[in-house]
Amino acid sequence: MILTEEQRRWWFATHPEYSWSRTGQRIREHHEENRPSGLSPSQQSQLEAIQNDYVGLISDPRTALDLFPYRGFIKAPSETLKLLLRSTAQHTILNAVKRKTEGGPGKWVEVGRSRTGLEHQSKMSGQPIRERGGKYYINEYELNGVKFDDYRNGKLYEYKGPQGNLLNRDGLFYDGIEGALKLHADAVRQANAARGIPVIWKVGANQVKAFKRAVGDVRGIVIVP
Repeated sequence: MILTEEQRRWWFATHPEYSWSRTGQRIREHHEENRPSGLSPSQQSQLEAIQNDYVGLISDPRTALDLFPYRGFIKAPSETLKLLLRSTAQHTILNAVKRKTEGGPGKWVEVGRSRTGLEHQSKMSGQPIRERGGKYYINEYELNGVKFDDYRNGKLYEYKGPQGNLLNRDGLFYDGIEGALKLHADAVRQANAARGIPVIWKVGANQVKAFKRAVGDVRGIVIVP
């Protein structure tokens, strides 16, 4: 989603097919031909600024991407969002916004991981999976020596994939599951590294009970579906 003027300018600078040379150029020429006369210098400047901003946000009719978010999201927010998510440009725009907002006290580092569960992590965090020499790598957020799956909006995130085959009829982890036995220690380690920053564990809707029981009461850890 294009949120700021800087992101809008970045988009048009890197995607000239949507810039003045297409639809916008014809509209610019129309504005110039029909510009009212007798305007003062300040009025002329204000009019040009408004016209330039409008032209710069005209989208190419051949793409599903609505490059006029100020209008689209006000008139039809849900439909505009659907169009954005279906667009082939979604990853470019969303990642550009992410780079502008991620910041935070830690840093993004490349980490080698097993392929198991990596697809879910990548889908949730938006970080791509890279393969080199038969091994798989993904960017994770490191803070005080501890790695998290994601960081955004001032919160740290851990994404837990499906665990259905590890749950009993009561919706809890079977006794003796090694991974479940480590959850409490993992939560304590992350909470200590976060130092007051909320740590959100996103799990399956049917797994909240199991994770809460396994993790226990660890200050700073929030488990949500």
